[in-house]
Amino acid sequence: MLSCLISMNLKPLLVYVNNYFGTDLSWHNLHNLETHFDLDLITFNPNIVNYKEAVRTSLRKFNSVYWPYQAIKTAYPVRLALEMKIPLIVWGGLQATEQTGKFSHHDMVEMSGWGRVQHDLFCVDEEDFFGTGAQISDRNQYHYIYPSIKQAKKVTGIYLSNYMRWDPWKQNKDMLKYGFSPENSIYTFDQFERAGSSVFYTIHDVLRFEKHGYRKVRDQLSREIRHKRITRLDADMLYKNLSVKKVDIVPFFKWLGATKTGIKLFTSKRYKNAQHLLGENNNNVFGSEALFEESFFSTGLDVQYDFLNYYKGI
Repeated sequence: MLSCLISMNLKPLLVYVNNYFGTDLSWHNLHNLETHFDLDLITFNPNIVNYKEAVRTSLRKFNSVYWPYQAIKTAYPVRLALEMKIPLIVWGGLQATEQTGKFSHHDMVEMSGWGRVQHDLFCVDEEDFFGTGAQISDRNQYHYIYPSIKQAKKVTGIYLSNYMRWDPWKQNKDMLKYGFSPENSIYTFDQFERAGSSVFYTIHDVLRFEKHGYRKVRDQLSREIRHKRITRLDADMLYKNLSVKKVDIVPFFKWLGATKTGIKLFTSKRYKNAQHLLGENNNNVFGSEALFEESFFSTGLDVQYDFLNYYKGI
């Protein structure tokens, strides 16, 4: 994506919202991004006390750990653009085109407050969220709130997936030559997507299963069927193996500050369908490389540190 913009003689300003779920690998890739392409980067670190309270509220009310991050990630860049008088925000892929099917690639969708609530915030806007008992003052809610329509229309947000063939695995693989690192994972064949997240394939994925009955790797396999890199038969066999991998959710709750009693109570009350997925990691690696038309496997790295507020250096 960046190489495409740079080839057009554009020098974008990078904006990163810290969700505090990063590992040493994620910080390595972020620092590599700004240094390799020699770009300016603005990192926004939400107040971590308020942020954890928002995560607790999101988990308690909506069985999700991502609402606070998604809210800030989609609101802060717009507010920053308004403050700096930047007229254009370039996003990568549009989730509503890639997964949910509400739009086609021909619709040329642009950023909007409506689209944000519908697709990024699972139809829960700021008023609904903060009206559910979150112990966060009005002043500290500011960064979660999208600008008014009158203000937001001063900034245009476009998605690169409207202008180029969107193939996440191929695009991620192409970034290896720029020094980016994939992650060894027992939960997916895709070493690139969300590499360096402490929650995406663990607590978040089990919550997905609880709510929808399937895990993230099914979305990825469906994507690869569309791109004709795997057959439906092989994808089904691979999903059956990967979908039963157990997940250790205790590190997340320790980061959140939960007690052992609180963890036990939450898991017993909230996990009705996913109890069989909770437990110590199963490090059994299934040999899935031969199932794909192209190799998905590079030299992935093992994560050393989870839930890092910040990690310096590359």
